[in-house]
Amino acid sequence: MIQQVGNTVFTAGDFKYVENADTGEKVQQSYIAGYDVNTGELVRTFMPTFNGQIKALAALPGGKLVVGGEFTQVNGEAHNGIVVLDPATGAIDPSYKWNLESRNANTDVSIRSFDVQGNYLYIGGKFTHVKGSTSDTYAYSKNAARFTLNNKSVDWNWRPNFNGSLTGISANEAGTDV
Repeated sequence: MIQQVGNTVFTAGDFKYVENADTGEKVQQSYIAGYDVNTGELVRTFMPTFNGQIKALAALPGGKLVVGGEFTQVNGEAHNGIVVLDPATGAIDPSYKWNLESRNANTDVSIRSFDVQGNYLYIGGKFTHVKGSTSDTYAYSKNAARFTLNNKSVDWNWRPNFNGSLTGISANEAGTDV
């Protein structure tokens, strides 16, 4: 997947390094990399570390990058399938305390899709419970959920119950239907 934030284009997936086609230089940068849109050069200030594959990227209002996938650690910290990063440095934004769980036996969390519409971030994948930044309580929301961006909370009014994992999610421009 590919996502642009400011003057950086991010590419993510399942890779262990990036390689400069002109020079042959290999840089050990797993799962995600940023490139300057003007020069095509690797942004070497953006070097976050993940312990698993990335499946989804989205630009948040205010210029942050939200990353989803099949990981449990980011930059050495516990983050289960979702994290918000500073797109210049790769540092974790500590104001986004989103967390996901799968309370089904033998099922790991996996985020496969994001959609930003208005004041909402829609997430789709494989999980059973979500927690926002403003509460210690998990909301039951199976395989899809929505966060309210202005206060970083779970939208308790929109908690669907899909009987299978989602590989894509798309809300209408009004943010009322998916």
